[in-house]
Amino acid sequence: MKRKSRKNCIYSRGISYYNFDFNKEFTIYKYLCGEKLTKRQWKYLNEDNSFDFYRDWEHYVRQKYQNYNTDKLNEFCRYIEHIKRTEEPQIDYWKVAFSAIVSYIIIDGVKEISDEISVLNNLVENVLSGIIVLFTSIILYVIAFGSMILLLLAFIEKIFSGNLERYFLEDYNNILQKLLMEKNM
Repeated sequence: MKRKSRKNCIYSRGISYYNFDFNKEFTIYKYLCGEKLTKRQWKYLNEDNSFDFYRDWEHYVRQKYQNYNTDKLNEFCRYIEHIKRTEEPQIDYWKVAFSAIVSYIIIDGVKEISDEISVLNNLVENVLSGIIVLFTSIILYVIAFGSMILLLLAFIEKIFSGNLERYFLEDYNNILQKLLMEKNM
């Protein structure tokens, strides 16, 4: 059987082996953290899994997996760690891309400003054309700067959403580890 994608394969394994629907559980966690949810994500929530406090969410997770034996809990913890490892490289790629774009913007901006200054120096004789060039360049800079800000905000949002996934997986794994320690006592 051909796999659709690595991520879908990993997530479907979680549903079939551990009753762990990543998208549903992550949506519950996002609601708990007060993050913005899409219309599709709101469909995962109901009164039984909309938590305002961490302890309520922890109780929900513990109740869900309390009947698992220690072997299955150990495997589930390894599964959670595997998901975490597959998500972390994607976050690192976004950080590198973000750094490269910010560097490019700064270098390009300094170059453009120095070019405009040299153009203005050459046009000092003709004051009217100098003023037109100045206002035109200011308008273009405002448009370009606004576009760059929007682009940077999109990158920042992508980086922080990756952090939330990592925190979710760490919290989930911590709860499972506590449950596992209690079973081993």
